[in-house]
Amino acid sequence: IFWSTNSVPPVDRVSCWCAELSRLVLRVRVEVVRPEVFRGEFRLRRFGPTAFLAVRSEAQRILRGPAEIGRQDGAWQFVSTMIEGEGLLHHPSGTETVPPGGVSCVDGDQPGQLEGAGPFSYVSVAVLRRDMLAILPAAAHAHGRVLPAPAGPALSSFMTVLEQAVDRGDGIGIGDENRL
Repeated sequence: IFWSTNSVPPVDRVSCWCAELSRLVLRVRVEVVRPEVFRGEFRLRRFGPTAFLAVRSEAQRILRGPAEIGRQDGAWQFVSTMIEGEGLLHHPSGTETVPPGGVSCVDGDQPGQLEGAGPFSYVSVAVLRRDMLAILPAAAHAHGRVLPAPAGPALSSFMTVLEQAVDRGDGIGIGDENRL
């Protein structure tokens, strides 16, 4: 799935952006300082029981609070790597800076926000929470955290290459989706 604000009138871009992210990925609210110049695009690719999300956007704040968190949302754990730009990941325990190449974890059942002061892009892998916790129980406590080296940079490279391979269909066959 590819979606872009390019064909949306400038006055409707932020509301359409928010609506499409909420419909296809996870319910969110979006705040933008300069909505008249806002642009964004994302690619969502299902991969077995997981999904890849690649986002490229202008400055914005993506928020998830109690109003956006529903009963079904907690099914997902997001592991993301910042490709370009820098983000601030706000969570109940504080704020983490996510630099280019930084890897962060977000639990779909927890409040938080990602803020980009300028243009940014990132790739996320959405994994069923139960699957993630079965192989990595510590992930239950990783919400809003940036993974330190060497794990963070290694995972960033792996996610970037794997997302590109899945997007191109490079030799990934039936059954490979469970190997992630």
